[in-house]
This record gives sequence, structure tokens and C-alpha cells, in this order.
Amino acid sequence: MEAAELFREQLPLIDRIAVRLCRRAGLSDADAEDFASDVKVAMIESDYAALRAFEERSSVATYLTVVMQRMLFDQRIHDTGRWHPSAEARRLGAAAVLVETLVLRDRRPLDEVLPLARGLEPELTRAGLEALVARLPQRAPRMRAVVLEDDGVAVAAPDTADARALARDASRTAARAAHAIRAAMESWPPEDRVLIRLRFGSNVSIADVSRMLRVPQRPLYRRQEALLARLRKALEAASIDAATLFDALETIDAPDLGLGKPEPPRQSKSEGESRT
Repeated sequence: MEAAELFREQLPLIDRIAVRLCRRAGLSDADAEDFASDVKVAMIESDYAALRAFEERSSVATYLTVVMQRMLFDQRIHDTGRWHPSAEARRLGAAAVLVETLVLRDRRPLDEVLPLARGLEPELTRAGLEALVARLPQRAPRMRAVVLEDDGVAVAAPDTADARALARDASRTAARAAHAIRAAMESWPPEDRVLIRLRFGSNVSIADVSRMLRVPQRPLYRRQEALLARLRKALEAASIDAATLFDALETIDAPDLGLGKPEPPRQSKSEGESRT
């Protein structure tokens, strides 16, 4: 299929991906519309270079998500500036750099950050995390665009039986996917779990992951692809294809697939404390 034809065919998918990525980044639906327009213009102006590079090693939805995630990251850097870890965080180690990025830059709650930080420091407790945050230099929060509420009266969409049935089906699909993903990641080394959760649960760039984990950047791209391939096989084994999962994720609001939120706690025999 020609790139221009593929572009026209995937226009609705581009819009859906833009909404999902922007919501995960804490942006509004209006921002998502602007971002989707920017993506379309960028693809056309580059003679569909991004689509011509598609080699069908994954689904179109997965490929476009990765491409657009990179575009959104570049756009946010342009709008707000690039984040650099503080000297104190670098001195304290990779876990401190991770915590500073997620807590002080992204304003994520500690309960969400703790499982990710434990991937680098398994012995870290909630109290230890709070102490670590207190040691980091406090920075003024970055400016963010906000949407002013309209004076008009919002009209709610009718809650039909069909819509509720679709939402239930989507929730079941997402739950099955979450179980398959967590089961697949259970046997992975902590560093691999942290890599995938940072990239797709927290939208952290490969370059920043490289600095946090203190590993070379270039091999992380191949490592990420290999891990994603393993997750795709796990989903296929659970009879979930990428298109079905993507549609389910668009139907329900911010489901937890085990990539960005804490996993259910498990009791440690020695300390009786939850660990990832």
C-alpha cells in the first residue's frame, strides 16, 4: 500500500492515538486535536516519511503510537524545555534520578512511583522514598497550559445500553490484557520491567531511561523492541490482538495494564512488605 493511501486510511486512528497520548500526558482534548493536526501536517510535509518507514513488524496502531509518542515528547521539550536531573539526584544514584523525574517533574503520586523505584532499589520503603524526595532540591513546577471552562452548558451524551455493553466488553479485554502482561513481566529482570514501565507507563524517553539506569542508550532501542515482541506474544497467547486491545483502551478511561500504576501488593515472607 502506498504511504499516502495508508495515511488517509489511518486518519481516524491517528486522532484516537492523539487523544490517548495527550490524556496520559495530562493534556486536554483540545490539545489532542491540535497535536493530531500537527502530526498530520508533519507526515504530509515529510512526504509520509514516517509511514514509508513502516516495515509491518508490528501493527499499524503500535507503530503509530511509538512515532506519535516521540513527536509529543519533542513538542513538550520545545514548549517547556528539556529536563535535566539535579546534581544531588545524580550523586544519590539512578533511583534518585528516577524519583526526581517522576515526582518533581511529572508530579506523579508516591504510591505510583514506589514500585518503579523498587525496580532499581528493591529494599526501598515508602518512608525511604519520602526521605529521598525530601533530600532532592525542590524546583518550581513547570508551566502548563490549562483550558478555561466555557460559559456554555455542556450537554451529556446519552448513556445507552449499547455503550454500557461496549464498556463492559472493553473492561474485560483490558483486564485479560493486564493479566497477560503482568504474567509475562513477572519473570523479567527488574531493569527490564522498569524500562517498559518508564517508556510506556510514564512516557520517559529512551535517552532519559539510559541516564536513569546508567546503561548505553543505543542498545536500549533493540532491548525495548525485544521486550515488546515478548509482550505481543503474551497477548496473542491470550487471544488478544493489538487492534482489539487498542479499541478497548479507547473505550474505557485510563485502564491499568501494569505499566504505569502499582501492581497489587504481594506479601514478603521476611518483611511482610509489598514488592514488585
